[in-house]
Amino acid sequence: MKWYVKYGLLLACVLILLVVPLIRFIDTGDYVGTDPYLFVRLAENPELYDSLSFSGRSSAYNWGLPLVMSISPGLMVYLLPFLLGFGCFVLFWLILKKLSGNEKVNVIAMILLLLSPTFIYLFSFANSLFFPTFLALFIFYLFLKKSWLAVPLMLIMPFFNIILTASLIALLFIKMKYSDRNEKKLFVTLLLSGGLVSVFYYGYFIITSGLPVMMFQRIIDPFKWFIFDFGSGYGLGIFLLALVGMGILIGWRKKYENKFLFPAFLFLAFFSYVRQDVLVLLNFLVVFIAAFALYDLTKIHRWSNETVKQMMTIILICGIVFSGIAQMDSLISSEPSKEMTDAMDFLSEQEKGVVFTDYNYGVWMNYVGMKNVIDENYKFAPNVQDRLVESKKFYMTRDIENATEFIEKYDVDYVLIDEEMREDIWKYDTQGLLFLLEYTNKFNKVYSEGEVEIWEIEQE
Repeated sequence: MKWYVKYGLLLACVLILLVVPLIRFIDTGDYVGTDPYLFVRLAENPELYDSLSFSGRSSAYNWGLPLVMSISPGLMVYLLPFLLGFGCFVLFWLILKKLSGNEKVNVIAMILLLLSPTFIYLFSFANSLFFPTFLALFIFYLFLKKSWLAVPLMLIMPFFNIILTASLIALLFIKMKYSDRNEKKLFVTLLLSGGLVSVFYYGYFIITSGLPVMMFQRIIDPFKWFIFDFGSGYGLGIFLLALVGMGILIGWRKKYENKFLFPAFLFLAFFSYVRQDVLVLLNFLVVFIAAFALYDLTKIHRWSNETVKQMMTIILICGIVFSGIAQMDSLISSEPSKEMTDAMDFLSEQEKGVVFTDYNYGVWMNYVGMKNVIDENYKFAPNVQDRLVESKKFYMTRDIENATEFIEKYDVDYVLIDEEMREDIWKYDTQGLLFLLEYTNKFNKVYSEGEVEIWEIEQE
């Protein structure tokens, strides 16, 4: 590979990794989504009991990232995604050199990786998936090199994400089965390492908090689940998937030349349907297969019209670039909004108590020192279904006695409502809780800026 191509790719990686955090920091100075707020709070105060989430619960979280960030939470929340994103890019490059001897295909795959919505999502902010993705890629690379250094990394992998740990072990099994059986001893060691740590770590959660629960019955829309352009937060780009389809058709006749690729792709594609986390691993195979398709597309000479071939290639490339840019724009403009962070600043100065609001906002309430009734980290939380059902009833009640019963049960001190909640929960301005907020003396409006309102409960 020519030096200017190598350094050009590395420079492009740095620039893409910096776009979202820099613009977001300059524009609002706030984190993206909810994950950074959770991890910074846990890193600043790592304890076995979380007194804020669900108004008090066992700290049954993936503790790997908060412990790493605890060195300097305010710095690591920005630095780690950048460093590990760059590290993943280099690791993928090294893996490609071992799996493919076609340098041009490898360069195309690296470019497609940088432009993929999944990669941009993973390493633009501190989320729950970027660190275990880096670990998975590092372990896989060491496994290809038959290096026993993969074992200590596998020992810590379950502390970051047990789903990606299981997926990685399955990938290593496929690699061993369809390539070099001499890797068997290393594989068994990795299997036992990851498996035993997972059993003990999550066994402790189950003993202290009970079995994990599902708050909602999930109805899977495969398009919204897999495809970023149809609404998936970190799904695959639709134009990238189009290339994958072409790559599978083109490469099927050569399937015996790389026996690992197609079984691994089929496994990850199926498992991604069950657990969306696995999409982050599938993305690496997707860009690899798509690179083969794009390379072959430019080499095919059987086109009846050369202009048609060029137009199709341009459309696919433009579509891939557009998906990447759209992901950046989505992250830059994502929640929390300026109105919400201003409301959070206001709450941080108030007397501490319990804030009732949408469960998606619960993590933000905890970040400013307030307790919540319910939030999105519900798997090992107490009485999840009861809280969900009773919260829905509280939203819709116009009976002050029923509302008071809920307030007393969960010791609610504040109610926070924004415009999105109004649109999603209620059909008109005097329905349910909105009526009680406006027309009873039980609630006192203490904050109203933009689309966010905060009501304080009048204590009797």
